Amino acid sequence: TDMLRLLREAADVSRSLGDLGGAARDLAWLSLFITRAPGIMTQTRTDEEAAALLAEASGLSDGYGPVEAVIAVAKAFAGYRDLTVEGCEHAVSVAREAGDLALEDAALDLLTALHLRLDDIPSAVAAVRRRDAVIGSLPMVATYGFGHGDHLKYGSEVLLAAGDLTGASEYADRLARLRFDRQEGLLSLAARLELDALAGHFEAVLRDEHLFRDSWERSGRPLVSNLASSASAVAMV
Repeated sequence: TDMLRLLREAADVSRSLGDLGGAARDLAWLSLFITRAPGIMTQTRTDEEAAALLAEASGLSDGYGPVEAVIAVAKAFAGYRDLTVEGCEHAVSVAREAGDLALEDAALDLLTALHLRLDDIPSAVAAVRRRDAVIGSLPMVATYGFGHGDHLKYGSEVLLAAGDLTGASEYADRLARLRFDRQEGLLSLAARLELDALAGHFEAVLRDEHLFRDSWERSGRPLVSNLASSASAVAMV
């Protein structure tokens, strides 16, 4: 994706200018995104590539606290299969102490996923609420666009799993109102379709699925696994 390409280019420029800490930071974010968001990538990267980038970042780091924080959170993502709740909470604390809200948001995203893996829905909901408080302090600009959209779609799905249809609907509506998504049904309606289908609002699903499908076709019919549940919701109706 463009984001990964730009991070690689930024790291190379920083290294050429002697800013090894900056290069390490960009490489660590690159590794983090590869392991964090394969579901939105049309060309999935490998765990081996993410590990190599993380090793490169660690080798370049100058030990500066904020850079080490990104590396620490990227390592938590890389070790997700063996990660404990305590270890993940430590990653959240490291990000918070570094004063990096985007990094703290990423760590809370990981914590939410971990609680879901452990079938602890109430703790996953609590993590979503904690993430809500952090993401609300991040401006609505391109740098943080992924975090805003990801939080609202993921939050809607977590609350839906908890049986909180009202809360899930709130998150789905907020996703649909994001100014950088609202003209693209593929993204803005993803959570709404899931919620309406499971809530029995079939007329709304049949109304909105055309916008969702048209947006997908305009985008070149990408294979994006993160949106598969939305398509499945339409098929169910």
